[in-house]
Order: sequence, then C-alpha cells, then structure tokens
Amino acid sequence: LLALDQMGVRWGDLPRGLDKKLWAAVDRNAESFNAQDIANSLLALDQMGVRWGDLPRGLDEKLWAAVASNAKDFNAQNIANTLLALAQMGVRWGDLPRALGEKLWAAVTRNAEDFNAQGIANSLLALNQMGVRWGDLPRVLSEKLWAAVERNAESFNAQNIANTLLALNQMGVRWGALPR
Repeated sequence: LLALDQMGVRWGDLPRGLDKKLWAAVDRNAESFNAQDIANSLLALDQMGVRWGDLPRGLDEKLWAAVASNAKDFNAQNIANTLLALAQMGVRWGDLPRALGEKLWAAVTRNAEDFNAQGIANSLLALNQMGVRWGDLPRVLSEKLWAAVERNAESFNAQNIANTLLALNQMGVRWGALPR
C-alpha cells in the first residue's frame, strides 16, 4: 500500500478488482501487523484518499485491534503517523473504542519525550482534528506535550509552527493555562 501511495495512486483510481484484492490482503494480514505495519498501512490508506467509513465491513474492527495490540510498541513516529492517519481518515476521538483510546493516550505519553519537530506538530494537529480539547488531556500528557513543543521549537520549520499554533489554538489552549 505504501508503495502505491508513494506512486501517487488514489484508492478510487485502482483498476477494477484490484481494490477488492488489496482489501482482502489487508484483512488477511491485519492480525499479524506489527507497529510499523499498522502505522504505515493506515498512513498509506489515508494518503490514498480512503476515509474510515469507506472501509469494508469488519475491516475497521480488525484495524482497531491491530492498533490496540501494537500501541504498546509504537515509537514516536508510529504514534504520530497513526494519529495523523486516523484523523485525516475522519476518525474522531470519541469514535475510538474506549480501551483503544486509553492505549493511544499511553503511547503518546510514553513517546512524547522522543517527538521531533514534525512528530509533535503532527500529533497535536491530529489530536485537534480528532476533536480533542487541551483540557481533556490527562495532565501528565499535556505537560509532556508542552515540553515537547518547547524542546522542538527551535527546530520547527514554517509548517511545524503553523500546525502547532493552529492545533494549540483550536484545542482551546490559552496562554495563562500553559504549564510553566
């Protein structure tokens, strides 16, 4: 999938029948995905224009299970890519199964110290797009995310700055409420 995505293929442009074969391959392999596999697969599906609601019946549950079983192994890039892909596929935080949401919070919390400039910017943007408000974050997580912003601020490019400030603003962050 990632190769097709990198070739610029949109899901809707796949030859007739190939889409069904690819869905079957994802379905058949989802249970054996590792952290990198699920992060890359979701990212590729997103970038190929697939929306979560467009997934074949039952595949959504298998992908939720793959994310849940691998969340404990996500590195900073895996969790950032997974969150961004889910957000851009139209998933809202409230749509996540509760146990999965808790595993994703744990993965973000565990990896926040390892986020690079793009990782923190993309993670905040994704959380914002998923409808998460700053005040809804567990306190330890908001503190770690803010520390990641501070740590990476000098490395931000223009897009990182824009994404981070937009996300923080839309998540309801107010200057006086930021950790000191």
